[in-house]
Amino acid sequence: MAVRPWLRKASLDRVRSGLARADTNGLFDRRNENLAVADAAGLGCLADSLDGSVRHVVVENDLELHLRQEVHHVFRAAVQFGVALLAAETLGLDDGDALEADFLEGFFDFIELEGLDDGFDLLHPVQPFSFEVLLLLAPAGRSLPWPRRFKIGRSAALLSIFCSNFVQLRKTSPNPEKRVHFAPMTALELVLAPSQMKLADMEAIASGIPGIELMRRAGRAVADSAEKLASPGARIVVAAGPGQNGGDGFIAAALLAERGSHVRLGLLGSPDRLTGDAAEAAKDWTGEVERIEDLSFNDVDLIIDALFGTGLTRDLEGSARHAVERMNASGRPILAVDLPSGIDGDTGEVRGVAVKATRTVTFAARKPCHLLMPGRAYCGPVEVADIGIGRRTLEAKGGTLFANGPALWNHVLPRPGLSSHKYERGHTLVASGGATRTGAARLAARAALRIGSGLVTVASPPEALGVNAAHLTAVMLRGCDGPEGLNTILQDQRFNALVLGPALGIHAGTRAMVAVAVHARRSLVLDADALTSFEGLATELHGAFRHAPTVLTPHDGEFSRLFKGHLDLVDPASKIERVRRAAAYTGAVVLLKGADTVIAAPDGRAAINENGTPYLATAGSGDTLCGLIAGLMAQGVPAFEAACAGVWIHAEAGASFGPGLIAEDLAELVPAVLRGLLR
Repeated sequence: MAVRPWLRKASLDRVRSGLARADTNGLFDRRNENLAVADAAGLGCLADSLDGSVRHVVVENDLELHLRQEVHHVFRAAVQFGVALLAAETLGLDDGDALEADFLEGFFDFIELEGLDDGFDLLHPVQPFSFEVLLLLAPAGRSLPWPRRFKIGRSAALLSIFCSNFVQLRKTSPNPEKRVHFAPMTALELVLAPSQMKLADMEAIASGIPGIELMRRAGRAVADSAEKLASPGARIVVAAGPGQNGGDGFIAAALLAERGSHVRLGLLGSPDRLTGDAAEAAKDWTGEVERIEDLSFNDVDLIIDALFGTGLTRDLEGSARHAVERMNASGRPILAVDLPSGIDGDTGEVRGVAVKATRTVTFAARKPCHLLMPGRAYCGPVEVADIGIGRRTLEAKGGTLFANGPALWNHVLPRPGLSSHKYERGHTLVASGGATRTGAARLAARAALRIGSGLVTVASPPEALGVNAAHLTAVMLRGCDGPEGLNTILQDQRFNALVLGPALGIHAGTRAMVAVAVHARRSLVLDADALTSFEGLATELHGAFRHAPTVLTPHDGEFSRLFKGHLDLVDPASKIERVRRAAAYTGAVVLLKGADTVIAAPDGRAAINENGTPYLATAGSGDTLCGLIAGLMAQGVPAFEAACAGVWIHAEAGASFGPGLIAEDLAELVPAVLRGLLR
């Protein structure tokens, strides 16, 4: 489980020792009528449900942004501390009372330290929140000795019942026989396309939230974010567009003026052409509405870019283009509303010219342009404001595109138990090139070993055996003479994951080795020469990997060569769409490398990676990535999650080193990244 650093060390030590003793004594598998340990899936279901209740509190009480954040922060803190206490008590620790005292003291110290008293107190009088919790959990719960200095009320009942009776939810857990792993509770970050976000807005409106109310909440979030970039009484200029984005700008301008800032507002177009909610929002602004052409962006403290949002479908030109160019030339900080004007919301591409924002505030969820290049470089840090559109609505309208991070795959990372041995952790096979092309395979093999594969073997052509033997220690070595040799090796079923491609050679023999691996139905990672050998022959790969878990790892050039002539795969402007179509076509997980690596599965799931570093642009870096992914697959991690985890861990390792990084460094940096993920 993940224990927050603000949990006192004594508590942390007790939890760790208790978990270790429980594993030794087989308590994870203990079963009886009254006690069963809840698994991670059940815990996640409860957390999502309770989080929905907190959102209900936020929306029904129209809380200010900072109070919304405090409520969510307090809730997450309570759940994390509750899980720590639950783990200790459920697993039969003798010193549970001492841990409980530490838990309470640490929790309230955290509330005081973070200044979250207001958000904490806001939870206790709200009946819908506590009533839903009482319905979810067993009705009986013992009271915890809460300090009198806090007005806990019903939120005390929440935490008390949660800690005491969460084990009862095991009966409805989706995987009742799964061994327990306490994984981090961070929710998956959904990324919604502009069209999906529009549908989510419409559903929120249909559920009873007026459109103008959503706009007011968005405008308030913009004003709050602006105050973080500008001091009180600052000179602020708002550039408003003719649509919804402009409406957000009008509301933000009015709020900032009320709070004491000196605000000017310029509009692209005529005020009498505003319609719908934007026209209603414009009534909030009582100051002068200047023409955008007359608005000066010099001698101000902050510019708010509210010209265009996700609805932009053409290149900027005329007055809009000129306004963006003047904003960029001013050298002033720019806060972009939803996304920088001129950036395509779906693809991240620049539509002629785009605002270079200092910071961006978006609503409900990030959009693809916030993660894809070049859009990501134009956004600056992106703040996601909660305007009351629930997660269930977002999942219903999107739900298949994610920001890549540990929340997406940490729950399936291998966590060896005390009785684990190397034969349970898989055996990765890496095919080597000829005598002068052996380094790539060794880089992949080393990475597979570092990521946890129990055994790793390099399959070497006879002429390269001596070269490879001179460099390998823990990695084993087998002779392999082409496709026939690979077929012989794969008769041994213990080889369960395979890397083909790095420096293997571009020829028919490589294609034949791929065919052998696919026929053997082993987990497979294909890169470099294994992809380029199929240049113009992508039809041979149509549906080829539907029965062999496979990850393809091309960069842009390899992708274009592999799918040459397949315009439906290489022509879409959206990188996400290209990768999704390629995954559906081949039946493999496709990982299109770059500063904004995109990973897609045949079932439509996709993730965008954003923790990359330019220092990974070095020879052999991709070979190491192949080894990381194959090593995870050897340990039983599904292909999509293995690809996503491998990309993130690879990037995190590279970023931890920085300047001077070479491929040989990467595998040695992986253990530190794993320690952070698995603790």
